Amino acid sequence: MKTIEEWIDQNREFLDSVEPGEGHHSRFMDKLSSQNRMLGRKRMMKAMMRIAAIFLVICAAGVWIYFYSGQNRLQDRTMLAKAKEIKETEIFYSGQLQARYDIIRNLRFPDETQKTKILRDLSQNDDTFNKLQEELKADPENEMTVEAMINYYQTRIDVLNNIINNLEQILNNQSETYKYGGSHETFV
Repeated sequence: MKTIEEWIDQNREFLDSVEPGEGHHSRFMDKLSSQNRMLGRKRMMKAMMRIAAIFLVICAAGVWIYFYSGQNRLQDRTMLAKAKEIKETEIFYSGQLQARYDIIRNLRFPDETQKTKILRDLSQNDDTFNKLQEELKADPENEMTVEAMINYYQTRIDVLNNIINNLEQILNNQSETYKYGGSHETFV
């Protein structure tokens, strides 16, 4: 390497004597500015690509959040609609049950202790219903619990209807017995 440096030092006059031709400086500056423009465009293009990539990531995240929260809102609306249906069903069946309890309360029993015993026995069955309600509160999405609750109401209403019909029949028979002077019959 020193030999090249030494040769350049020895031949410096010869190497420095040749000047570039006319217009060389302007051509050189044109090429330099053209290269700078190309580098500027490349830099600008890289910067634009980075901005576009960041924009796409932000948009994708926004869309994902929108749909994810949209699913939650849809689930919330579905759960609210289901809860409303369950509440309406509960109100309907509770009203039906209450009407039947009122009929039994208004029946004239010859012995009030029998009436009290029947009403107490009927209220003990409400423990099953309370357990179903607790299960429904714990897991409102469980269709089996909802179906079990509806079946409970329907069965309960059927049982109360049978009790009412049997009591009315027995009470009517007793009143006919009293009319004709027969013996006093007991029921239950």
